[in-house]
Amino acid sequence: HKANHRQYLSDESKFKEVVKIENPDIKRKIHYTYRLQYLKDVVLARILDDPTFSVLNSLIFFHQVDIVQHLQSNAMFLTELFSIFGPQETDKQRQKDAVLFIGQCCAVAKNIQAGARAQLYQNLINGGLFNVITFALRHQDAAVRVAGTDVLVAMIDHDPLMMRSHVFKAISEREKPLTDTLIELLLVEVDLGVKAQMADAIK
Repeated sequence: HKANHRQYLSDESKFKEVVKIENPDIKRKIHYTYRLQYLKDVVLARILDDPTFSVLNSLIFFHQVDIVQHLQSNAMFLTELFSIFGPQETDKQRQKDAVLFIGQCCAVAKNIQAGARAQLYQNLINGGLFNVITFALRHQDAAVRVAGTDVLVAMIDHDPLMMRSHVFKAISEREKPLTDTLIELLLVEVDLGVKAQMADAIK
């Protein structure tokens, strides 16, 4: 079968803007990164030599760093992103897309420098990341729960002390800590992948 790479790449329905990105350079970089990843993982997957693989990975990495740095330094973008989880939002699909978007940001952040990663998490936490994690873990869609646990595990891998202090803060303020929510959800979770990640997070 002939692969229709042009047709696949020209289909922009896969590009979802949860919050509108105003900067045309960043939007262009997002499309470039998507195409580079497709080139690396699909088009050239069987014929890639090590130097070309390394060059493509470097290009993807630097684009991702620029994208994450821009988004995390854009206060208006972050405010609008986290307002999606407010009581006034009625679009359930938009909330789902927002969780998946935050999950992608955290997945990209695993590869960037520690300082930039710490700054990203701090900005996300200031926006209300813990509320988003709780929302995601209780969601009926398994894909959203997977994204929520991915974010949680990424944060724990980055800084376990930050997570512990959040749990202690909730206990001292007589609020329900994240650990209690995790244990309750672990008992009713049906997706084995999510269950395993929740168990890892608790450990």
